[in-house]
Amino acid sequence: MKALLLSLRTTLASTYGVPVAAAYGIPSQIPDDPEVLLRVASAVERLLRDRPLVEPPKIRSLAIAPLAVAEDLGFAIADFRRALADVDREKREAVLSQSTKNLAMARWLSTYQGVTEAACGLYALAGHAALAEGIRPTARRLAGLPEEEDAAPSTERSR
Repeated sequence: MKALLLSLRTTLASTYGVPVAAAYGIPSQIPDDPEVLLRVASAVERLLRDRPLVEPPKIRSLAIAPLAVAEDLGFAIADFRRALADVDREKREAVLSQSTKNLAMARWLSTYQGVTEAACGLYALAGHAALAEGIRPTARRLAGLPEEEDAAPSTERSR
């Protein structure tokens, strides 16, 4: 959209002069923000449809048809609106997905800690302190990182 408006501004300025490009509402600095860009493009399209082009072109054979340009711009605006709607939908889906993930992780963490603490207690009661220590939740294990003793096969830990 930005490239289209920039191209239109350049074409109007070179064919009719900078005042004509300004009369159709095309700013000298095309905005980067998508919502602002959409508003500017919509205003330009409206002006192309409503404002007659009475200024003569610098070269007569290079005249521009404002209604045809407005049609092209209208199609581009519709595509841009759909793309922005898709981006907004994807943002909402990402937030929802992240919220679902965070909830699942919190539930998993609670369950993991409870089960491992219970298993540690059972091992300790059975007189297997080394096994209890081997599965005790640590900051590293809770973060998904192995402890040094986790790398050893389980038969070596129980010796």
